[in-house]
Amino acid sequence: MLVVGKQVLTLDLLSFQTTPLVPLLTPRDWVGVAQMSKAVFAFGGSVDYSGPRTVCEKSTIPPTSWTPLPPMHYARVHFTPCLFKGRFYLASASDHRAVESFSPLTETFTVLPVALPEDLLLVCGSVAFVTDGELILLTYNQQMARWKVESEVCFRISATDRKCWSLCSPLTVGTEVYIANGSMVEKWSLEAHNFVHTPKPCALQ
Repeated sequence: MLVVGKQVLTLDLLSFQTTPLVPLLTPRDWVGVAQMSKAVFAFGGSVDYSGPRTVCEKSTIPPTSWTPLPPMHYARVHFTPCLFKGRFYLASASDHRAVESFSPLTETFTVLPVALPEDLLLVCGSVAFVTDGELILLTYNQQMARWKVESEVCFRISATDRKCWSLCSPLTVGTEVYIANGSMVEKWSLEAHNFVHTPKPCALQ
């Protein structure tokens, strides 16, 4: 699920097709959207290019209406939340170095003691996912930040072979991660830590 031009859509990362859904209470662009079980959550975003927001909402799947949530501690835009052990981890490479977690059970946000490092460029956007307990953040500036969730004190940074940002949560299939990288869908190898597939266009509207 993703928000493009204030439209809420589902995006099938295997067929590249989209389906429109009910709009958010606060229409906005570049929202961090993620789901857990039968619930979907919309974190942050921007209203009419006015800068990132802290506003959050939730709904059921598929959304028929949205309800407000408490705001995040830090405004965020252009990112993908990660689900790990019942919590969402919010790290964005476009606006703030702080990393937060969100508990769907208590609907509360926690600022974590780890932060994105100074040498990670905060420009344009990113995509994040968790695999084997490690949060991996890929950025538009061809950087990769990695952090063992709750067990390491800092992120490790290295270069990647391609720019990367997304509004849609990635899909892990075996040892590959399907990523809606901009308006293209491509694969990231969890073994080689680079892109391994010629990108294909997705039907973003």
